[in-house]
Amino acid sequence: GSTTPNTGTFTTVDVTTGYQFLGGAVLGNYLRGNGTNFVSSAISTTDVPWSTPGAIGSASASTGTFTTVDATTGYKVAGGAILGNYLRGDGTNFISSAIPTSDLPWATPGTIGSTTPNAGTFTSIDVLTGYQFAGGAVLGNYLRGNGTNFVSSAISTTDVPWSTPGAIGSTSASTGTFTTVDATTGYKFAGGAVLGNYLRGNGTNFVSSAISTTDIPWSTPGAIGSASASTGTFTTVDATTGYKFAGGAVLGNYLRGDGTNFVSSAISTTDVPWSTPGAIGSTSASTGTFTTVDATTGYKLAGGAVLGNYLRGNGTNFVSSAITTGDVPWSTPGAIGGTTANSATFASASAVPALFAANSSTGSAISVPDLGGDIKLSFSSLPGADAGLTIPDNVSVFEITVGTETVPFTVTMPTAKAGKILFIRNTSGMQANLSTGGFITTLTGAVMISNGTTWFKAQ
Repeated sequence: GSTTPNTGTFTTVDVTTGYQFLGGAVLGNYLRGNGTNFVSSAISTTDVPWSTPGAIGSASASTGTFTTVDATTGYKVAGGAILGNYLRGDGTNFISSAIPTSDLPWATPGTIGSTTPNAGTFTSIDVLTGYQFAGGAVLGNYLRGNGTNFVSSAISTTDVPWSTPGAIGSTSASTGTFTTVDATTGYKFAGGAVLGNYLRGNGTNFVSSAISTTDIPWSTPGAIGSASASTGTFTTVDATTGYKFAGGAVLGNYLRGDGTNFVSSAISTTDVPWSTPGAIGSTSASTGTFTTVDATTGYKLAGGAVLGNYLRGNGTNFVSSAITTGDVPWSTPGAIGGTTANSATFASASAVPALFAANSSTGSAISVPDLGGDIKLSFSSLPGADAGLTIPDNVSVFEITVGTETVPFTVTMPTAKAGKILFIRNTSGMQANLSTGGFITTLTGAVMISNGTTWFKAQ
């Protein structure tokens, strides 16, 4: 930082003594944002949202809310707490429930790693027996980094800074030292523990004390950074533009530890352990593990990949399998159009054809094989009447039955459609005169063909 007062910068960064701000550090103060900068300030109770918490839950039982909140006994839901239960969502509310294994995806994990000793991989994961490393687990050993890999090793006292702790406090009561350390009841300080107190440094020792708002460092932080470039400090902290380091930010760089400080640097491949991943899984067949992960060739399972197969869950593991029709809900589709299964009924609610067949070659557009069934055409009938009648547009076979007719009557033909064929039979007691010309005598019929403009008899 800078040594100039009132610049809001750190003036001393020392591994032994810590940080100084503007030449010092006010006892109990923290760095707190005042809306412009982080400045040295005591904490404010307004900055602590939980200083005066609101009411939690309801006093009524069975409402799905916390009914008791007590510093000594803890929480109760609906008046109690079943031993070993948790609050679990049932899709609507969080209710008291034991944890089912279906909520734990790792309850029965598959085999991980290699069966080759000293490969540095896990060879077994078992819910009951735990993990095995390179085929076993030496009694009392841990997985310890040797600078290259995590290997099985006894713990070293050099790894445990507190393996030979110094003297703690005094053996005299009431001197501010720990007098009891018990795994069941916890710690006692000078023979007890005042309700709500913490161990707080008074400048010389840690003593039992209530927490003080002046001890919360983030209530009123001081300014952060220096206005001088190349000082290794943040020079700009802005909610819109972000942070600058030594006056800027190199495109694509990160803050990277160089062994002494965090400096602006590109990411090194040596910092990314998975940049060149090794083989994943086992080389033994039928282990359900990936044996090769390659950006070019893809994944292999148990040493290969059967042509056309997928990874399919069999209820226990994902295994190589061809796709089955039972997995494809649309592999056997239902009826199209009608409500009767296997009828292949097509329906249209508009003037366009429900089924349109077109063959651009010389073959038939529709062909029914010999003895493959008949073709049923639409049929309708109306009784004869002196006032006449009209044949509907949506029929192919029409019959005029006996009605109230006493004289020959007019039959209005349907709308002409080029290529449409209409079969008419007259079983009434009078001659039927067609509106497009011609007539059909009683107890006879006619085949009518339309050219798109009018109708004419085919015979």
